Amino acid sequence: MSDVRVYYSDLFKLHRDELGTHPESPERLNYVLEGIKDAGINHVKSCEPDYTVDKALKLLSRVHSTDYISYISSESAKGPHYIDSDTYVNNHTFRVASLAFITSYEASLKAFKSNAMSVAIVRPPGHHAGRKGKALGAPTNGFCIFNNCAAAVLGFKDCSVSRILVIDFDAHHGNGTQEIFWYDRNVVHIDIHEHGIYPGTGELSDLGGGDAVGSKINIPVPPFSDDSVVAWVLSDVIGHVVSKFLPEAIVVSAGFDGHELDPLTNLEYTDIAYALVGYFLRYLLSNYEIKGITVVLEGGYSVGLRTGIAELLKSFLRYDRKYGRLLEKLRRDCKERYALLINDVLSIIKRYW
Repeated sequence: MSDVRVYYSDLFKLHRDELGTHPESPERLNYVLEGIKDAGINHVKSCEPDYTVDKALKLLSRVHSTDYISYISSESAKGPHYIDSDTYVNNHTFRVASLAFITSYEASLKAFKSNAMSVAIVRPPGHHAGRKGKALGAPTNGFCIFNNCAAAVLGFKDCSVSRILVIDFDAHHGNGTQEIFWYDRNVVHIDIHEHGIYPGTGELSDLGGGDAVGSKINIPVPPFSDDSVVAWVLSDVIGHVVSKFLPEAIVVSAGFDGHELDPLTNLEYTDIAYALVGYFLRYLLSNYEIKGITVVLEGGYSVGLRTGIAELLKSFLRYDRKYGRLLEKLRRDCKERYALLINDVLSIIKRYW
């Protein structure tokens, strides 16, 4: 299993801040496409599904409330303005965000059908958008409109996949995704994010609700955390949970704002962290009965978008065992440097896994 299919449309560039000052800009997609080319993937498939408003509304309503969908539609129709202090819309936003949602959904259908990795290069991003927009008490939508990660999960569910693992390595907590699947024990959500920044959610004690308690695993890491933390999470958290949960599909909320050169966060991941993610995804696909994987673009606002996604895809495709050795070395480094965090995380995981 080594195929990677990338889905993208220039229509995603139509959602833009008319002043040109917002970090979540169409130019971000240029970085990503350059990175995909650097990875040696030269054929990017068009991802313009058969779009109709009725189709969009029907699919969106399975994740978001009718009132919220109507709100975004009406706000978009008003033209360029901010709906909160972080999040803007323009006349194209409703259609573009709907298209991003549909594309993420269909990427999972295609990943399952072909037993391949789908990469949905979409915007606006989505993991902060809950059922009604602002999620889990967050003050804003955090640049997000509709939850594309949730759409990808829905796609796998419609392929009769029962157990789905969501991995979110964006530097900001995926509060919208977690809210949407809070009571769903068959969607295990592992989220590594910087502690103390927007949206202010994702504490270790946030575990899910009802009989889904324990299915939501949050790892808030301190500012200036490095690649070793990612290595430990991959090996000792994700690897352990996968061995118990046995997911049939994986959805990745792929944010590259944890990169050391990104201006919005204080994490210090290098390209090595993203290479390890790609390697480990391939390891999981090679060793477990996983029927497909969908990677959905989230944040990232600098050169890390280009180099990060390039390293992730290259290491996934090449599956070079040197990354396994590097992962083990960095994992040991993390255990020496982040002992308190590790003990706190493991004390939670051992209760449920």
